[in-house]
Amino acid sequence: MSGLLVPNLPIAQDATLKHPFRRDEIIGSEKVSQALAEIVATVPGPLEEIETLQGEAAVATLWKLSGSELHGCTLALIHGGEVRELRIMVRPVHEAESWAAANRAKAPEGIWTVPSDIPRSRAFDKAAPVDPHFPFAVAQDAVFASPILHREPQGAELVKTVVGHAAAIYGTRELGPSLGAGARRLSYWTGSVEGFAAEMAALLRFNMSGEMASLEVFMQPMPVTFLFRDHVRHRLQGILDDSYFEVSKVIE
Repeated sequence: MSGLLVPNLPIAQDATLKHPFRRDEIIGSEKVSQALAEIVATVPGPLEEIETLQGEAAVATLWKLSGSELHGCTLALIHGGEVRELRIMVRPVHEAESWAAANRAKAPEGIWTVPSDIPRSRAFDKAAPVDPHFPFAVAQDAVFASPILHREPQGAELVKTVVGHAAAIYGTRELGPSLGAGARRLSYWTGSVEGFAAEMAALLRFNMSGEMASLEVFMQPMPVTFLFRDHVRHRLQGILDDSYFEVSKVIE
């Protein structure tokens, strides 16, 4: 199980862990190794490997928590045969709350929340078009597995609308190179929500016609993901009903 969260590669002395549940980065091989051990020790059940996608500069392992709807993506950025940065992203975020609570109880140091005075919605022009930034066609029966929703939006127009509004929130992305090829590809990036960094990874599947058939997005850290959810919910009023946004209790 630990191999799905911790790559079987040396961790660089100046490595960085982008923690799945905390906003602060953990830097240095000893501190990273300790934090990873605490994360592994608090996993609420066995993890099942789905697949691994590898490139020259990164390796991504996709996994699922057994008996749960929680899916994850462990992304290691590699240089010189060592892990320089590690990200552990999940979807949907509400399925990871008990894990985060156990991890915080075991290792309470760190920044686990966003300040209470940070806006959780912004006014926007409802008539303005939104852009999902898809450089490919989307299948009419496309499905979107979101990091923040309890249900999966289905259908090309709804998927493009939901992703377009999400993209308007996290703004300009710092993109890494894609992993995989052909019918399955994974891309990853860093965006921002109210000035707080948010790391995401997207697994895309394409049909025989080259159209995107499904999209799965994983996200971290948890407090920024909840903030993102609130902004998305505000923008999608009248588009997605409340069943997509069953309220989860944010860890305080």
